[in-house]
Amino acid sequence: MFGSMPAAATAVLAARWAAAAAAQKPEPAIATVVATGLILVFGILFLLYFILLAEGRLFTSLDKKKTAKEEAQTSGVASATRAPVASVAAATAAPAVGGGLQPHVVAAIAAAVAEADGGKYTVASIVPLGGAGAPAASRRGRWGQAGVVQHTEPF
Repeated sequence: MFGSMPAAATAVLAARWAAAAAAQKPEPAIATVVATGLILVFGILFLLYFILLAEGRLFTSLDKKKTAKEEAQTSGVASATRAPVASVAAATAAPAVGGGLQPHVVAAIAAAVAEADGGKYTVASIVPLGGAGAPAASRRGRWGQAGVVQHTEPF
């Protein structure tokens, strides 16, 4: 077992090995290790769940308080600013429509322009592409024209 060692040294090493083997604690059963692992993992998951749940409730309540505060501040301002905007909108003339567009389409276009520029500009007329008085349509089509714009934009 110990090769070419003298007999006395072999006996001492064998005795130490036997004592060390006897002094070792027996390993726990597989079921104990598995149960401990599962309890630990799921315990940590439940702990994280409750921490995140509490955090979500905290941030939700903070958001509600913040929005309530903002609504309270803007409620006075909004009532004062809504009346002039309505009167300005009523005073402006409806844009001239060409090509048989429906009124709700014209309204949507005018609202989009007003929102995009902050109300600085008004829509004077809407003429569909290729209609009377409109510029000639490109022979490339929409996708081709988009490609030209994309690749020539840096120039």
